[in-house]
Amino acid sequence: MNLYLVLVSLLPWVALSQDAQLLTGLKFSNDLERMDRNGIGAPNLQAYYDSLVYDKPTDTGAEIVEKMTNNLEKMFQTLTNQLKNVKKAITQKYDSFSAFEQGTFPQCCKINGTYNPKFRTEISENGACISVSTSSKHFPNKDIEMIMKKNYQLNPNMLWQYFGGSDGTFLIYPAQRFSSNCYSYDPRFRQYYVASATKKPKDVVVAVDISGVTAGRTNYESKTLLMVAREAVQYVIDTLNPNDRIGLVAFNEQAIKPTSCHGSQLVKATTTNKDALKDFTKDWTSIKQSNYGEGIQAAFSYFNQQEIEIYGDTRESLILFLAAGDNAGGDPVDIIKTENEARNNSVTILTYSFGQGVNSHSREVLRKMSKQVMNNASFGTVKEGTYRHVQNDSSLRSEMASYYLGLPSTNLGDNPVFSVPYVDRRSTKTGLVTSLCLPVDKSGTLVGVTCTDILLDELLSDITNFKQGELSYAFMIDGQGRVMVHYLQPTPNAITSDPDPIDIHVLEPSPDAKPMIDSMKRGESGNTTFKYLKTISRGILEYEGIEAKQVDADYSWKKVPGTNFSLCVVLGKNDQQSRLRPNQQGLSKDGVFYYHRLDSNSLFNGETIPKCREYQRYSTKERSMVMLTPHAFVTPYEYLYRPETQTEVGYYSNYLNDRHSTQAEEAPKLKDTVKSSIQASFKAEVFWKKNQNQSQFVIWRYMGTRDGHVRVYPAVEITKDYDHFMRPWWRRTVAQKGKNVVITPYVDNWGAGVVVTQCKAIYEGRSNGQHSSNDIVDVVQCIDYPYPYFSRMFLSRYPECTSDEYSCMVIDISGFLVIYPSFSYVGDNPDIELKHLGIKVHLKDTSDPINRLSSVGYKIAPVLHSNVYIIIKKKELLPGTCCQGSNISPLEYSCTSSGSDCCLCHKVVPYDTCQEKTTSGELYHICSARLPDSNTRLQPEFEKIKNLKPCFDVGCNTRVDESNCYQVAGCSWCIQDQNGGEYPSSERCCNIFETCPFGKVQKGKHTQCSKHEPLDNSESASEGLAGIIGGSAGGVVVLIIIVVIIIVFFFRKRNLKAEKKTTYLTVISENPAFKAEGDRISGSDHSIEYLREEERSHQSNQYIGVHGSDEGPFHEPDDEHYPGKRV
Repeated sequence: MNLYLVLVSLLPWVALSQDAQLLTGLKFSNDLERMDRNGIGAPNLQAYYDSLVYDKPTDTGAEIVEKMTNNLEKMFQTLTNQLKNVKKAITQKYDSFSAFEQGTFPQCCKINGTYNPKFRTEISENGACISVSTSSKHFPNKDIEMIMKKNYQLNPNMLWQYFGGSDGTFLIYPAQRFSSNCYSYDPRFRQYYVASATKKPKDVVVAVDISGVTAGRTNYESKTLLMVAREAVQYVIDTLNPNDRIGLVAFNEQAIKPTSCHGSQLVKATTTNKDALKDFTKDWTSIKQSNYGEGIQAAFSYFNQQEIEIYGDTRESLILFLAAGDNAGGDPVDIIKTENEARNNSVTILTYSFGQGVNSHSREVLRKMSKQVMNNASFGTVKEGTYRHVQNDSSLRSEMASYYLGLPSTNLGDNPVFSVPYVDRRSTKTGLVTSLCLPVDKSGTLVGVTCTDILLDELLSDITNFKQGELSYAFMIDGQGRVMVHYLQPTPNAITSDPDPIDIHVLEPSPDAKPMIDSMKRGESGNTTFKYLKTISRGILEYEGIEAKQVDADYSWKKVPGTNFSLCVVLGKNDQQSRLRPNQQGLSKDGVFYYHRLDSNSLFNGETIPKCREYQRYSTKERSMVMLTPHAFVTPYEYLYRPETQTEVGYYSNYLNDRHSTQAEEAPKLKDTVKSSIQASFKAEVFWKKNQNQSQFVIWRYMGTRDGHVRVYPAVEITKDYDHFMRPWWRRTVAQKGKNVVITPYVDNWGAGVVVTQCKAIYEGRSNGQHSSNDIVDVVQCIDYPYPYFSRMFLSRYPECTSDEYSCMVIDISGFLVIYPSFSYVGDNPDIELKHLGIKVHLKDTSDPINRLSSVGYKIAPVLHSNVYIIIKKKELLPGTCCQGSNISPLEYSCTSSGSDCCLCHKVVPYDTCQEKTTSGELYHICSARLPDSNTRLQPEFEKIKNLKPCFDVGCNTRVDESNCYQVAGCSWCIQDQNGGEYPSSERCCNIFETCPFGKVQKGKHTQCSKHEPLDNSESASEGLAGIIGGSAGGVVVLIIIVVIIIVFFFRKRNLKAEKKTTYLTVISENPAFKAEGDRISGSDHSIEYLREEERSHQSNQYIGVHGSDEGPFHEPDDEHYPGKRV
């Protein structure tokens, strides 16, 4: 793989050191390989997996899609039946509903609830609450609440259940204060109500009079007529959903339409289109006279005659015509006759007037317009509308927004109406929700709509959690071809604002896919095979971009019975994940599962498990823990939102430790593959514990599996919503499998300071032990190092990097800094995450260095079998000026058309919201889903650990110099006191990290350092790099990701201090065991930030005391000297 960039020569020729000329990445590559072999243990685990027996899956795509649609059918049928129970109760009890509010239910505006993790907001499960309108006259009774409660108790899929009455009354369970205004919510003007009350999707054109008379004041809060008209139009727009289409006309003596595509065609009522039309209303000005003919003519222009032939009677077409002044033009009834007869009389016209400017003659004209009195029925049945003159100006918006009540096709059936997915304003943190609704009628008259909300992520969990291989996936569309879920979209639970529905052709643009999609929209079943280009993220989408890979795939699809949804399963050739054969001889059985809930694991196999503290976490070093993520369960949502009891933990333990052969019915059901997977991953714990001494050098050791469990050593608790598939260590390692993947530094969320992660992918086992990058990843295994330890280890290998002439850094393949002097920060809040560099260079995934020392003054050496590069450069390099902004993220900087950008940037591929198409011209979708890591962060467990000893006591207070202090994990060299003043060099001391994280003593902590007056900052032991060179990956992150790796020169002038050079520690400890392991599981992703030019006033000196022999202090002993050698 090549990352193509432009080389820029910036500096004259300079004299070169022979050592710098010979620098390669081989020594660092050997270190990473040794860490992998003796620290991570990946070769050991891979050999073990290769010895196990796997069973190839036999399910075809058709069989998989059959199972998934059957499951969905059952879920939908259960929801529908429960919804019908509510409808039946309302129908039976409606006549007994009180005509007056009697306090049966509390008002929603006064509810004080408690936080519920499923609803992600405060609710009250004790009962329902009510919201009323000024016209409310039917108040539900307790019988309705009782049915809703019962549904909620029986079905964990449900969120809210509610009933909106035709009088504006609203009942909801569970109760929630969704507004502090007790009269602000009217269900009759909400999308779900209007969609459920009408049988067909609607094409609505609104024509609004903006003549000079609309400048007059109304009887409604002294607003102008134009302001009232604008509000009414916006109310109408809000009643429409993406199944509907809309057009908008303003008129006075002329017709005015939006200048964009919204003025030339009906557009779907998506969030973007509705916002654009609302913005159009803000430009209206009251001027001139009113010409009804101009307005109605422009309104009819939206209705395409060919579309009417295509759609037939499947859509409602109507014009809402609002007048405020007298007609000063010709007879509009003649225009209606001509235009509507040409359209088979398919358009219904509803006319309205308000204000004092419409005389009786104009009102009669408006009445005739609604009745279409001149139209000939031989062209088609004339659909008579209604005319209303609104006396109370404040009622105009509700009158116009009730337009649907006058349509002939009121829905009174028992077929549920599914809403387009949306974000519920009652709780925007739940992700996408869909509503399942039924109209409620009494003797053929609509009396309201009842609905239940369902989390889309729960409803479609079979699809979102579909895991076969790395090239296979599933997606679902509705009958109009809009995407409900697809791997190229963010997961439903990650979306926090209403999305625009995407047409499936945007995400599946292959010409071969069109016949299949047409079949899916018709509700048919089928199978086909063709090649397609799969969009694959190269790691973290925003920073590493995407690539396209051609895949041979089998497509199988089927309609979900009882719905208008169709499901498709895509299986890449030879891409289905194999399964470990259960109960095989090579698998460990008892003692393999120790649950992460340490509070529920005081005993294990009848023995007390001693606890200890590992940084800020309650822990034990006796076992690794296993976390069952939601992906490990058949129904992830059932596990995620139910309270977890100690009894359930016992069920898991008995089953997974092979004490019981079957799962307990009382607990959420695990996938069949999970037990064997946990038994196999136990081999990692054996390896980690075999040489516990490595814990002196590393922080966390852990692994995640494709089957959905995580194993961590030492054992700690993590949150139930933890999803390793979203974490950078998983995504980057899978994207760069086969390499030693180094993750850029970050601040550990569990109190271990600045850490660096190294990971390796473990493939599905093969009996011959031969693997390629085409193999499926089964496990990702990682370790975390303290950054000071990792950086000093690197520098000890490359003494030329600490010479007077040269300096070095390490970057990853996307140009982010891995090792850099300012990362050895002294202070309170290190600013080190996702630091990037700019100006262009040429990076190749090869073993050949890029040597520009002679011409430019730098050299880039690839570190073999890894994702990182070493840069060595002359310290006298002049500053670069390519990327001026030091903190510009790719979302904030637009790429130029010339492609000469130095900063990370984005390029927008235009998306036509009217046509629902992109204009990339590619045969694959050129962006992938941005997958934010939304895992809940655990807080430090100070109360639990305050009386516990460290899990691994490395004797920090016995270490007498900086190098010796950073020889082990968990220690920090204390340079500053609590107030930021510096200790003299001779009085500094080593202490546990919690006492002086990042070299500064915390408030209330005590050290052995002397309390002398602070030194001047100029005497700091810090040292910086005189200049930096790096690479940059430009990530197009709106609708396209393009990768541009670039190098820039920056200049940083530092005074190098002369200090006594201490002998840097080797990774071989007193007990010679090389170690390097672990990774923080709960690290956080932050937005990208460029390295700043300004100096850090306090930096711990990572360059002092790293000189050694030619072999280097990190020489590698023979493998037989390692207790952790490969077996």
